[in-house]
Amino acid sequence: MENIIQIETSSLEVHPLAAAVKCQTKNSTGVLEFMMKEFGQATPITAVVRNNKYLIIDGIERWGIAKNHPDKYPTLDCKIIDLKDDEVIDRRIALNSQRKISIREKCMLVENVLGILGKRAGVKREIIDALEEKYSSKVKLDRYHFACHIADTDCSASTLRKLMTIYNSEEEQKEKLLDLVDSGQISIEKAFKVLNSKKKKIEDSKMLRLHHFGDGRKGQFELYCKSALNMSEIDDESIPLFIFSPPYWILRKYRNQGINPFGWEESVEEYIENLMMFIREIRKKLKKNGVMVIILGETYRDGYAGVCTKAETAIEKDGWKIKDVNIWVKKNPKFAPHPSRFTNGYERIIVACPSDEEPVFNPIKKPSAIGEFRVIPSSELVNGNRNFSMASPEADITNVITTGVFNKKEHSDIDEEFTHDAPAPEQIYETFIKAYSMPGDTIVDNFVGSGTVGVGLKLGRNVIGYDIDPASIDFCQKRFKAILGEDVETLSIAA
Repeated sequence: MENIIQIETSSLEVHPLAAAVKCQTKNSTGVLEFMMKEFGQATPITAVVRNNKYLIIDGIERWGIAKNHPDKYPTLDCKIIDLKDDEVIDRRIALNSQRKISIREKCMLVENVLGILGKRAGVKREIIDALEEKYSSKVKLDRYHFACHIADTDCSASTLRKLMTIYNSEEEQKEKLLDLVDSGQISIEKAFKVLNSKKKKIEDSKMLRLHHFGDGRKGQFELYCKSALNMSEIDDESIPLFIFSPPYWILRKYRNQGINPFGWEESVEEYIENLMMFIREIRKKLKKNGVMVIILGETYRDGYAGVCTKAETAIEKDGWKIKDVNIWVKKNPKFAPHPSRFTNGYERIIVACPSDEEPVFNPIKKPSAIGEFRVIPSSELVNGNRNFSMASPEADITNVITTGVFNKKEHSDIDEEFTHDAPAPEQIYETFIKAYSMPGDTIVDNFVGSGTVGVGLKLGRNVIGYDIDPASIDFCQKRFKAILGEDVETLSIAA
């Protein structure tokens, strides 16, 4: 039978068998003293009666603290139990085999400590001497140093500050992080970094959007009806991005191409040589950290011609640094005869730089599989434990890009009579313009064709286009002015 009564503190004694057993208490003496001084007695003393005396078998530390503060604790709450002497040791061990203080309990204690320290400067003065012994005189002591001392935490003041930042956070992910810290799966430092990474991801996403779309202002354009083998209108080393899709080898005959048009060479080797003439002119105009993006299709004439592979080899041999070769998968590829092979449904997009200097790169995002911010296990550590990170609602796209081939409305809304044999969808151009340029930059399409590069005007980039077909230049002018508004003048249109 157990009952709780109030007993005079001075009349209590320690059971001799209990005194012989040193047990690990749930909280340290420092923590207990602070809690009892500020919040009162939370847990009764456990005692037995022997010869009309009350002998303590659990709560020796609490009794010792109470004796040091007789004015506050003239009596103590005691739980009196019926226990034989040969059961005392086992009961004392059992009563003290409590779980360690949880991380949330520790945070609640520190929160109360910080609150009191903020209101009662006298508490600081009581412990300042002890703190000066523990810390160098060069350390500027603050409330967290005091809290570490009073609450007897097993971490530094700076680490405690980070723990309380997590505890007081309004982020949904804090509960998961506190559980991981409590179970020892993650350190406070790591949990703090994971929580902060969410804030950084949000800030990075906002900045990325600004880099993609600018501040809403549109760009200006120049159009030149001439061959891009000579782009003397452009200053050397001034352009951050060239993006273009040249005529593919022996696939289509474009209008107004003159004698011996590019794309109808006798051999693929000759085609590559001519392509490199255009690319060398591009190199003169690109900044050292500029980027060249080439959308290039394969040719099947008497079998696989290896056009794209040969182009990559020639570009690299010319001193370019190929950053990537992206695969553009077309949802609705145009039908072509394909004896003994599957229908061709992709093209390559080569990304190359003229030097080793790192170019501008703004990642392109898509919705992630998780679809929300969440703390998830990531890589496995050497000791077999799991690392943790903050998953994001967004993920980087891969270098396999899937789109439709072309939306006719992109042309018919401008001029129902205009046609082009190989228009590219805006989505492809938009992806690489966002990734490899910044708002305010000037970008160039040296085979401007139907003017897909005009999407850059919407993104705050200036656009320069070259083409030897007057009909294409005329259509591009209409298309670009429609993007900007009829009252916006072009920089120039030259023949």
